Amino acid sequence: ESILELLYRSLKYLEPFLYGALGAFVYILRVSEDKLHTREFDPARAPEHVNRLVLGTLSGGSIILFISQIPTEEGAFIHIGAAALGFREIMTAAQRCRFANCQHLREPGCEVKSGVESGAISSRRYDSYKRIVNLTRQLTDGRF
Repeated sequence: ESILELLYRSLKYLEPFLYGALGAFVYILRVSEDKLHTREFDPARAPEHVNRLVLGTLSGGSIILFISQIPTEEGAFIHIGAAALGFREIMTAAQRCRFANCQHLREPGCEVKSGVESGAISSRRYDSYKRIVNLTRQLTDGRF
């Protein structure tokens, strides 16, 4: 498999995040242009722009929550959790989970949790996965 093919396959999972980041960048540029034009630009407010960029990227990526399955080249479907798309080792283990709708958090028979317990999956990576799942839920539930 060539690098271009790998990039193309990966891009379809990153695309929602990239669109979210693009939207946030456009907003920041428009606001900054207006502020510079009226001489109201304040560099001390840069952290607000960083927050907008991060939240824009995450909210763009939260569209993945609405995807319950991904088609394979053979025509079968892989049922995966929301954040597993960004974690290759979690996505691989998720294919062997007992339940198709496993979120890899509290479900019995979860291969992802088994992989963490056995050391096959890094506990730090799994903690990052859980944080992204929880943050995405907060964003979509309007609690953030």
